[in-house]
Amino acid sequence: MLLRHKTAALLTGAILLTSLSSCKNPSPVPDPGPQNVTTTTTEGTAATEPSAPEKDRNPLTGEAGYTGPENGRPVAIMIPNDKTARPQVGLEQADLYVEAETEGGITRIMAVFPDVSRVPDRLAPIRSARTPFLMLAQSLDALYVHWGDSVAARDRFNTTGMDHIDAMRVNDGTFWRDAELKRTRDTEHSSMTGGPKLAAHIAKKGLRSTTAVPSPFSFGEREGTGAGQRVQVNVSPSRPVVFEYDAEQGVYRKYNGTLDNRESHSTTAGIQLAAANVLLMKAEKYQENDVTIGFRLTAGDAVMCSRGASRPVRWTRTDNQLSFTEADGSPLLSAEGKTYICLISLDSRIILE
Repeated sequence: MLLRHKTAALLTGAILLTSLSSCKNPSPVPDPGPQNVTTTTTEGTAATEPSAPEKDRNPLTGEAGYTGPENGRPVAIMIPNDKTARPQVGLEQADLYVEAETEGGITRIMAVFPDVSRVPDRLAPIRSARTPFLMLAQSLDALYVHWGDSVAARDRFNTTGMDHIDAMRVNDGTFWRDAELKRTRDTEHSSMTGGPKLAAHIAKKGLRSTTAVPSPFSFGEREGTGAGQRVQVNVSPSRPVVFEYDAEQGVYRKYNGTLDNRESHSTTAGIQLAAANVLLMKAEKYQENDVTIGFRLTAGDAVMCSRGASRPVRWTRTDNQLSFTEADGSPLLSAEGKTYICLISLDSRIILE
């Protein structure tokens, strides 16, 4: 049986991240070639082996001081990212973020917590399930939480039988419409839940609260050789986002918009979303029906931005596990701290400075 903190299995293969011209004044026209990355290069440092995992380390961030249960089961919660849904409530407290297009250029964020005790008392808004997110949640063995679903997502739930909690089918107070959000926003963006209420629901329903699936991350010192102080990526054709490295704090701060025209992605608490690692995970995008977007999530290339530099990495996914490796096939070494994953199409424009 796999342990929660066991390092993911090695994946063979390597990829090459082409170093292109500097992008102080990036062109809006995508670069040719399958990588579609504009970057400048910097000196990198050699990798060091990660320290042995400890029981008090957060499995998603590697940070000490974690008080959750050993082998606790992650919880993944769907959050809308429309402009009218921002600022979100409590989103800054997630330990892992996954952002991807859902339909019509709109993106959503899956907020992942290592166990239900890490979910804040107030988290909002909650939105419906989409297949790329539930597939990744299944790979993490996460309990997937959502408010409704798409036709394709419902079909996958029925096919896989994976554990999930649909707010539309729960009437025990686990989910509610927040009065203040309902007053200031569309009703669909007023949905809320909280960690203690979720924990009580999980216990009442007898849902499994532990996992044997390992964290997809190992932690250690490794820097890339490519530029990575500032990152711009189109998560959808109409939704560029920016990450800018704060060397003093050792995190990338997130913005919505472009390098030249952006706004801070902050929550109702006034806290800007930030992560120690930014993973640009490339996959083939397709139209799964007349409305929603799908991604073929088997294996592929990615760009890891960490400590102000970038490097090529690889990912692989099965229903039972999500894994990341370095280009040489060794386990991916992440900086301690949160990770922000952007699931993007193969031709998405990436700008690295």
